[in-house]
Amino acid sequence: MRNSANINTSQIKTRRSWVLILFGAFFLAAALFMLLIFTLPTITDAIRMQSWQSTQATLTAAEVTRHRSDKADTYKATARYRYTVNGVSYENDRVALGRGSDNVGDFQENLGQKLEQDFHQHRLITIYYDPDNPQDAIIHRDIRWKLFFMQSFMSLIFGLPGLGIMYWGWRGSRTNTSPAASTQPWLANPAWMDNRILSDSKTGATIMAAFAAFWNLFSWGNTILILPDAWRKESAIVAAIILLFPAVGLVLAWEAWRMSRQWRKFGKTPLQLTPFPGVIGGDVGGKILFRQRLPQQGKYRVTLDAVKTRKSQDGNDEQLIWQKEGTASLRPGLPGSELWFRFQVPDDLPESDSPDTANPHIWRLSIANKSISLDRSFAIPVYKEQGAKPSSVQHIGQPDYSSSLDRQTERTGASGIDIREYLPIVSPKTALQSNTRYRPETTIHYPAFRKFPQHILFTLFGGFFFAIGVWLWRKPDAPMMIGLIFCFLGGLVALAGLYSLGHSLTTTFDNQHIRTVRKIFGLVFSHKTAPLTDIKTVTSKESYRSKGSGDRNWTIHYNIQANLKNGRKIKIASAESETAATLIRDYFIHQFGLARSLSDLTV
Repeated sequence: MRNSANINTSQIKTRRSWVLILFGAFFLAAALFMLLIFTLPTITDAIRMQSWQSTQATLTAAEVTRHRSDKADTYKATARYRYTVNGVSYENDRVALGRGSDNVGDFQENLGQKLEQDFHQHRLITIYYDPDNPQDAIIHRDIRWKLFFMQSFMSLIFGLPGLGIMYWGWRGSRTNTSPAASTQPWLANPAWMDNRILSDSKTGATIMAAFAAFWNLFSWGNTILILPDAWRKESAIVAAIILLFPAVGLVLAWEAWRMSRQWRKFGKTPLQLTPFPGVIGGDVGGKILFRQRLPQQGKYRVTLDAVKTRKSQDGNDEQLIWQKEGTASLRPGLPGSELWFRFQVPDDLPESDSPDTANPHIWRLSIANKSISLDRSFAIPVYKEQGAKPSSVQHIGQPDYSSSLDRQTERTGASGIDIREYLPIVSPKTALQSNTRYRPETTIHYPAFRKFPQHILFTLFGGFFFAIGVWLWRKPDAPMMIGLIFCFLGGLVALAGLYSLGHSLTTTFDNQHIRTVRKIFGLVFSHKTAPLTDIKTVTSKESYRSKGSGDRNWTIHYNIQANLKNGRKIKIASAESETAATLIRDYFIHQFGLARSLSDLTV
């Protein structure tokens, strides 16, 4: 292993992205334009006009002009008026601080209608003029705070992301250009070269906080500005759609707080690989260092992913190539704790690519323990065996803290594996029974609402688009086909979310029969029964793969099914990893008398 102390920091080169810098500068320039052309002149003119003198004027023309467009109609109060100062007659047409048309509130319409009435009834109006330059005059000199805040808000919406993009481009990417990096490519990445690899937890929390702040600024600003008019002029559906945006902002703010709290709780958790780097066709192992003593409660689950990323117009898409899951071994460390792990990796998988590669292969290791809210992810170097170098963290005689539960399952000798950690057995108290003449009935129950936050958000997302479709459908000037598409797609998503939210599965078996009952919100929609003697095999089959927002590692969902001799298939359980699916499958194989005893499974 090459130590960071042996690498000259002058060999670390930073490559800045001038494309990002220019792109961010475009947004910043737009923000400055709005600030200098609209916002600041409004403030300076309002302050300057407070000292102007008032006088009476006669209207020579007044009307409300309406400007139509495909998106929205805007209005402008226009007028011409004549007034006299010190015996000199002047004429002007400035009505308000802003000279353009808009649809922010009813200001333009109300003022224009009032001026029209004054004009037709030949009433005098009050205007304000500059004593030093009487030619300069105005009718309404007060700041329209609603319009002012909207203009300031738009400046922030463009300016803050512009600054962020420019900073990201200036920060650039760092590369180690030392001669050693040419033969040991993992040393080219400064984050890897000293074998103290940091997680992306802090970066993720920072990005989420920035995104949540931006979203809430945008959504709450818009809601405050347009909700009253939408409620008065449109309908309750439109108001509800508007309120959904700040509701999402609250969810994002909570997630940002949760991620920030999790980062502060554990701090830096450097990962040291043994061997360094990880070996394709060999071992990927090592330890994660914690500054505090970790509790024994819960399982410290480790997931190793190999993914291929592909850049698209919508962002980076990931294709999961390979995944293994295991449990880390908790050991005391100095001064805190260490989590040891080790995986055996097949020899037909790709090596880690440089982040600068167009579509890089990425190896990612994640550690999680729900009972203590631990969730960390590391991008790690994994290369062919000939490039591997032993790490300085390798101890002489250090035992192999193999965490992989798939190893334990393969050798069927891992004492202490509790099947209840993977299978929701509700009865009997002892789930693993010997093959006796009579066996108590065993019930396995997957309740409804077991993933409430994810499924309710999925349902609300579909309902949001369905509501937009209904609103578009009801508007006479909106394309009906667009409304139908929104209703159809949003309705499908909402129904899928409701199904996932209210779906439950109960599997019951004894020494003679197996029964499954599937319900939606308590209503039975599927009921299947079969004698155990009709079961030919029990298999696990991948159902789908998911990756939640903000998640780095994939979740592979499996269905465990009983295959009957007549060709029918009965879903009897589900799992969210290959390891869990294998354990559950083997449990049912034993329980149904299709294999010899698996005495290593405990309950």
